[in-house]
Amino acid sequence: MIKSLLRRNIDNSNQLNQSDDFDKMYDAFTPLQKELDMLWSERKIKDAITLGESMITRGDKFPVVFSRMAVLYHSQKRYEDEIRILKLGIQAQIYISNPGDAKRNFEIRLKRTQEILARSK
Repeated sequence: MIKSLLRRNIDNSNQLNQSDDFDKMYDAFTPLQKELDMLWSERKIKDAITLGESMITRGDKFPVVFSRMAVLYHSQKRYEDEIRILKLGIQAQIYISNPGDAKRNFEIRLKRTQEILARSK
């Protein structure tokens, strides 16, 4: 199911990775973000992680995918994966020049998660 969604919505991922065209990115990733939310709400964690990681790999730079993935990894106490996703999210927000709060929120969450990881070792 996830592979067919990815094929249907992102048939030219190389073009999206090199494109600053928000309309193309929005059209390609919005249906996948809705699917990610559905998988998350249905507690299909493994499928949600697979979809979310694929979206990021294929060029999704919108903050929602990074937020969802951070929450998923945090709920599983996979703090190193959460840190990786938050760092990618920060880079993505810089890349798209997002003036919103996402970058700041990712930085705050990153610091907290790094503290949790340090305490757990």
